[in-house]
Amino acid sequence: MHKMEITLPRVYNGFVSEAIMNLKYGVKSKQDFWTIEEQASELSPEEQYEFLKRIRDGLIASSTEHAKVCQNPAYCEESIGSEQSINSLNKRMDALAPKVKPQLLQPAIDETVSHPIEHSAARQVLAMRFLLEYAKIKVNNDRAGQRLMHFFTGKSPDNLYKLWRNPYNKDLFTAEVEDLRFVRNIFEDLGAMEIVKMISNEIDNPNR
Repeated sequence: MHKMEITLPRVYNGFVSEAIMNLKYGVKSKQDFWTIEEQASELSPEEQYEFLKRIRDGLIASSTEHAKVCQNPAYCEESIGSEQSINSLNKRMDALAPKVKPQLLQPAIDETVSHPIEHSAARQVLAMRFLLEYAKIKVNNDRAGQRLMHFFTGKSPDNLYKLWRNPYNKDLFTAEVEDLRFVRNIFEDLGAMEIVKMISNEIDNPNR
């Protein structure tokens, strides 16, 4: 399906840049997103979606460049913070998507046409981790986990590595319970009730 371009008022170029700077170290308070939501309130749903997308894509580009020089990504405040903000923006875009004309929707950068937007990389990583846990396979090498996910999904290796290393979204204001419930439904359909029980236990007693 051909995607149409969405034009934003010129002033929003500055809003996008400001939001990227504010969110690259993570969501520090609710005020971070209140400002974005106030700015977006003047826009149509399609324009709001584009506004969030530009912020998210800018964070992804910034994070990718930073990763090239980062000496300790596992503990880097910018790497971890950007990942949190990107996850939060993706969830806000998902929530807004039903109000947007289908031809205007832009999949997340690490998504492919064959993967519906609800089949996010985060959910796929969670599903694989529960499968491996059920099979009693312990993956000690995060890069091996990344390669396994890339083999099955074909999605961005950098994003898969971050998700594999830290599958749970640490965003203060958007819990990952929705993702766990989605994955649980997949295994319920398969009749894999032992894995369903594992996921239910994680929802009831989050180990984070």
